[in-house]
Amino acid sequence: MTTKFPWDDSRLVASTTIHHFSIGGRSVLFCEARQALYGLNPTADQIWRSLAENGRPVEARRRLADLGVGDDDARAFVEDATLSWLHGGQLAPQQALARLHGRPDASRVLCIDELAARINFFGIPPDEVDAVFGQFAANASSAALELSIVACGDEIFVFEGDRPLGSFGADGWIPQLKATLTERYAANVRDAFLIHGAFLVREGRGLLLSGVPGAGKTTLCVALAKSGWDYQGDDIVRLESSGKAMGTPFAACVKSDAWPLVAEYAPEIAELPIYRRSDGKDVRYLRAAPSKRRPRSIDFILLLSRRPGATPNFEPVEPLDAFSTLLESAFSAKGAISATALKTFANAIEGAASFRFTYSDLADAIRAIKDLTDE
Repeated sequence: MTTKFPWDDSRLVASTTIHHFSIGGRSVLFCEARQALYGLNPTADQIWRSLAENGRPVEARRRLADLGVGDDDARAFVEDATLSWLHGGQLAPQQALARLHGRPDASRVLCIDELAARINFFGIPPDEVDAVFGQFAANASSAALELSIVACGDEIFVFEGDRPLGSFGADGWIPQLKATLTERYAANVRDAFLIHGAFLVREGRGLLLSGVPGAGKTTLCVALAKSGWDYQGDDIVRLESSGKAMGTPFAACVKSDAWPLVAEYAPEIAELPIYRRSDGKDVRYLRAAPSKRRPRSIDFILLLSRRPGATPNFEPVEPLDAFSTLLESAFSAKGAISATALKTFANAIEGAASFRFTYSDLADAIRAIKDLTDE
């Protein structure tokens, strides 16, 4: 028995940033907001044209049937295409869009340094946002970014202004919100240099962790935060013009394979909701205890290398090598890094003790880092 397609008789509306045209006889969709081009095969083109005229998937299915497509195939083609476009933000239900012009059930304002974002909730409580992003809660009266979370059918739709960002299941909209806030935050930062990394502070000394995916950066960061270090952030580190650093304290995003390790230091993680990111990874968001946040010196840099069976080992790294590695993870809203910011970053790195840190066991790693930073 198949589940009834919930959007069959719903009117679906294309985003105002989506444009349909042809290039060399091939139909395409162009998303102006994302600067992305999507090719359409002849069947998808027919479905899109029908939805643009009538908006209802049931009519698109009938059009395909009139063109000689079998009923079962027509249904499958329309449902697959429609769900893909809803999830990708190319389409949204008219009833979800209409709710944006009404009074929200609840609102929250988040201030993440330069970024102020208002989040409006329609048909869904704000509890999950409070649990994951509550550290950024503010009472600001205005916000440059307006996001809306709308429950419609069995899906959650995320909007930026009137533009749909996509539809998600109950386990997918929080990761999308995190991704959107991160992207807009990076775009709003102007006087700081951003790199991907974790940052912690202990006794006034800053520790920067960097590593490729799978190196255990978040796991080690959380374990250190539960072992005497102040958590500053596990993903974004901003280097100020003064040459000092400050983490951006989003909740630590812990992937499923790390849950048993993290549970030894933060047993509460076992009770947190499970979310699925767009890359298919299951994650939990663990908020750390609040700590005083201000720019700190970078005293230690650890480039992580986790290897099965390895004993903790610190291999000194030349400042230039550490600089080059960290620079690979840097990003700029302007698409380029100024020479001034680069020099500031280089000076900050030059004054830090840099190591390539190889380890396997988490408890051994924490003891080794404590010994290193206590010297």
